[in-house]
Amino acid sequence: MRRIDIPKEALDQHEETLGKAILSFLNRLAAGNSVTWEVHAAGGKKHDQVCQERDKIINGALDKQCIEYWKWLRDEFRGHHILTAKPARLILFAQENAKRLSALTNGHKAIDEICGRLFNYSAFRSGYVLLAAQGAGRILWVGKGSSDDENRRRELAKWRDWGIAGFVRLLDVRYCPYCNAETVGTAHLPSSEHVPDIDHILPKGIYPLLSLSLYNLVPVCNRCNSRFKKDEDLFKGWHGHGDLPALHPYVHHFYKHVRFDYNPTSVNNLYLKPYSADTIYVSPLTVSAVKSSATRERRAGDYINRYHLKEIYDDMYSEEINESIRMEALCSPLFAETMRHLYGVAENDFDRMFRRTSLDPHDINHYRFAKLIGDLHDTICFDASDKNKKSIIIRLKERFGLK
Repeated sequence: MRRIDIPKEALDQHEETLGKAILSFLNRLAAGNSVTWEVHAAGGKKHDQVCQERDKIINGALDKQCIEYWKWLRDEFRGHHILTAKPARLILFAQENAKRLSALTNGHKAIDEICGRLFNYSAFRSGYVLLAAQGAGRILWVGKGSSDDENRRRELAKWRDWGIAGFVRLLDVRYCPYCNAETVGTAHLPSSEHVPDIDHILPKGIYPLLSLSLYNLVPVCNRCNSRFKKDEDLFKGWHGHGDLPALHPYVHHFYKHVRFDYNPTSVNNLYLKPYSADTIYVSPLTVSAVKSSATRERRAGDYINRYHLKEIYDDMYSEEINESIRMEALCSPLFAETMRHLYGVAENDFDRMFRRTSLDPHDINHYRFAKLIGDLHDTICFDASDKNKKSIIIRLKERFGLK
């Protein structure tokens, strides 16, 4: 919900563990030299048969046209460093790369195979490190601590905390930046790391060379990633002119584009209800784009619809949101002021104690429903000084003039 900033430490680690190794391979390919990789025969194939297929792929990537492509890719990688380039740059690179690949008359399959070995997201997710064996040109992803060579083990140990798990920890995003409802944390297990889903904003199936680019990787919940966004390319057709056509978590503050409103019309819809066939009930919760330019409102509307924020909050989280509604009716400014004067409870501590969140926009990605509760606070919270109004429902009815 709040723009995510990638810390310099993450960019530097990515550069050291992957950037230098990939660039060394691209330099080799651009010079017309071959690269190879570990071969593990599978499916009953003989080792020499697998090696022949691999050699055919390698040779197919070194004709004149392909070498020109490798030179271009090497220069792009060196000049803008695709692994750590900003979102707009990644979009433009992806489009240019697609044009150059489509212009090749042969070698396309060979290039795809080698790039798949180099830009191996599965290996990075598993915490593996890419090694560039000097002079050998051998693509090798290895697990940390798996080398028999003592010097190599020490080299790998420097990056033992790097990979998707290390990246997510450095981002310090605790709840899904799309729905602000589900956790996206990591857990260190005895033999592995538990990591959340990672959304490739520019889908890796369409743009495999961006599968390791940090500004293309966002920790999200499984529902938003696999059920709602899937492999949709949200930036298709954008050529660098004007605003991005969709909200981007590394560019935009989503909370500035979306607004939750609470507007009950009678005592029958003071609270949210899970979905039913009741045609009389009208949910008091609305989710809408913040009034702004037509472009901003369209992007926000697309975002709300894509992740089904209205339906998910109304139905799946209705009971938890109802608790927040009750708490906002209770937490009048008078109550908060009393807690501050009598017990010395600071404002932020009061919010965490009673609202179980922070109303500071900087904390939105740290607390569940932080955006929603902040908007409820703006709508509901009022000073009910009459001590006889003990019932929360009475407070809500008074607040909205309901009978």
